[in-house]
Parts: sequence; C-alpha cells; structure tokens
Amino acid sequence: MNFLNHNQSKNHPAPVLFPKDTWKHKSRVVAIPLIALLIVGGIAWYGVRERAVTQTMKKEFPVRLTEFLNRGDYQGAYQLIAVAQERYPKSAELRFIRAMVILEEGSASGNPEQFLSVAKNTETILQSISNEGARVSGFHNMLGMALFAQGKTDEALDHYAKALSLAPSYIPAYLSTAAALESKGELSYAEKYYRRVVELVSAYASKGAIDNEDAGKKFLAVGYFGLARTAWYAEHDKKRAQEFAEKALGVKTSHAGLNNSITAFQELIK
Repeated sequence: MNFLNHNQSKNHPAPVLFPKDTWKHKSRVVAIPLIALLIVGGIAWYGVRERAVTQTMKKEFPVRLTEFLNRGDYQGAYQLIAVAQERYPKSAELRFIRAMVILEEGSASGNPEQFLSVAKNTETILQSISNEGARVSGFHNMLGMALFAQGKTDEALDHYAKALSLAPSYIPAYLSTAAALESKGELSYAEKYYRRVVELVSAYASKGAIDNEDAGKKFLAVGYFGLARTAWYAEHDKKRAQEFAEKALGVKTSHAGLNNSITAFQELIK
C-alpha cells in the first residue's frame, strides 16, 4: 500500500504546534522527540522482523541494546556494540546499529543544533554502507530519519518509500512516513499511514507475532496519537481526537515522554 502517490501541491491546514514562521523548519523540531521513540522501537523491530542481524550477533543482542536505550545508557550501548565489533569487525549491520544509537543519543539531547550535527554524521555512516543496506528496509528507514532530521523531508520520503517497497508491513517506515507527511502539512495522507500502523500492530498482536511487546505497544500508542492529532488539526473533530488520545494512553507504554505528550495534547483540545 503506497499513499505517496498524491499531489503534494494540495494545501492542507498545518497543525498549530509552532509559530507560523517556523513551520518550514518544523521537521527538525518535531524530529527530536519522535525519532527517539522510533529508533528505540526500530532497533527491536529490525532484529525481529528483518533477521539481518541474527547472522552476526546472538539473539539477545537487540533486546539488550533496547534495554540500554530505554534507560538512556548510551555508554552501555556503545560498549555492547564495541564488543560485538571485536568479534565481527566487518559487520555492516553493527555499523548500521551504531549509527542508530548515535542518532538516538543526539535526539535525546533536546538540542536541535546538536541533533542536526549528529544527523549529518549518521547520514555519512549510513552512506558508507549503502551497498550492503540497499536491500534492507531498516537501512532506508534510518537513512530517511537522518535526512528528515536535517530538514530534507522529500529525500527522506523517498527512502521511506523504498523501505516499504522492500517490506510492505515494516511498521517503523509507516510511522516515519506519517511524521514526515505531518511535518509538511499533508495531514490527510499522514492519517492513512498512522491508521495503517494501528492495523498492522493489531494484526500482529492478534496472531501472537510481536516478539517485542514493549516496542509493539509504543508503535500502537504513537499510531493512535497520530490519529488524534490528524483528527484535530485536519478536521477539527474534537470527539474523535479525544477518543484516539484515550486509546493511545490506554495502551500503557513505558515511554514517559510519549505519555506526557499525549496528556498535554488532551489538555490542549479541552
């Protein structure tokens, strides 16, 4: 399912989240809290769904790395990666994951300028393994996130589309695409991607196919929260916005920042 075939010249109302004169730079601003969540969940999903890392690392590696990042222990994450790189010095997967952690650490800083610099470094690392990553959806999603953080939204969307062409059910790429479209004010199209996230996570859960329950919950909560925002900002539908926000909180994730954002949104639309 590809919702990118649309006329981007259409004018959709932009969410009033930032002053009007900063809207064109908004993608870099919203990237900081959102990318942190996508990376943490994306690492687990990369290991679970792609299976690319399992050839060079033990099965528990993605789980341990996610635990470090959930605690904000970046030094622990780097040490874990370094140990694995000693054993597998030529592993492109490990360079990919190191790039993910670098971007996550930059996003957690809360400093847009620092995050921009980190995003550029991440892009450079990923470009160095582009031959190995060309056929991996997780690679294109992460490169797109690094580009999006630099305000290169259209380039990012191209990579998200490649990710989905390689893996049509790759949830992180749907979330990344939704965030990019939302930043452009393309809210009706962003809504389709958020809805697809909810559908996919729910389908996986019903089949018992989510190996990382925490990541699945975060993806589901972000999907519902996206639907809440698009219902409010695109349609001014307060009832639906409130319903989706309640569903997002009802998922009960361990991500305090996400829960606080949802609560703040609920206060905003009262």
